[in-house]
Amino acid sequence: MINPWVSATQSGYNENWTNNLQSNVTLEQDLKFITPGLRFTGRFGYDTYNSNWISHQQAPALYSAFPRDVKTGQISYDRVYDQSDMHQSSGSNGSTCYCTGTASLRRCITSVQT
Repeated sequence: MINPWVSATQSGYNENWTNNLQSNVTLEQDLKFITPGLRFTGRFGYDTYNSNWISHQQAPALYSAFPRDVKTGQISYDRVYDQSDMHQSSGSNGSTCYCTGTASLRRCITSVQT
């Protein structure tokens, strides 16, 4: 079993942070100067969610103690694993962008028949 104090104070720490941005822009344009009833609609959206982390980890040497020697009173120890120095790892993820556009023509066409 690992000493809780060692786990809480001697094993390292993590940093985590996130960002979130959501935006939409719409442009509508009446293009009747080109032809009556012509209209353009364009949309741009940018949504991003970013998650970042940095982990700083280390481990002190771990020993296992045996009961005291009955004759000498000495406690003997075995090293379970050696100390590992502080090391760092990091990572991140996220980001999305999208774009759409439509053109529409609304015109009444009538025909005259005689």
